[in-house]
Amino acid sequence: MMSMTSHGVAATLTESNATIGSSKREFVRHFFEMVAAMIVGMVVVGAIVSGVFAVLGHADLEHYAAIREFFMVTHMSVGMAVWMRYRGHSWERTGEMVGAMFVPFLVLLVPFWSGVVSGAVLLTGTHVLMLPSMLGAMLLRRVDYSRHNHHSPTTPRLKQPRDSQLPTATARLTTPKTHR
Repeated sequence: MMSMTSHGVAATLTESNATIGSSKREFVRHFFEMVAAMIVGMVVVGAIVSGVFAVLGHADLEHYAAIREFFMVTHMSVGMAVWMRYRGHSWERTGEMVGAMFVPFLVLLVPFWSGVVSGAVLLTGTHVLMLPSMLGAMLLRRVDYSRHNHHSPTTPRLKQPRDSQLPTATARLTTPKTHR
């Protein structure tokens, strides 16, 4: 009996360690997914916005460091927000992450405007500080970023019909009300 109990405890500890390792992997994977989505947003949305500016005759707006960086952070935020929503995060978590992305820009904007830092420092510093800022937001909500299903217990998820329910749902939509 004693060996069964100790075996059960060992099995529970092993499962617990596996879960912790899995949640750490999920956390790291999620961080790099967001970085990749930011790069895609920067390239895709950035190309579209640059094209629109060029057509409108305002391509030179991107030569101003503060405007350029504002748009770049916005492009990156759009890509990351789309990915977070696709992965099932709530609007609240998505908004927090967008805010975390803008914090370094806003912090460096005042010294830039006052002439203390150059445009290059604004551009580079925003990008460099954005990653630790995002990591900080993730660490504050570690549980939300450490699991595969990103919905928190308080965030309702739309109920998706199971495959077995699809024919029934389709029949209800296509059957006249008099025959139901």
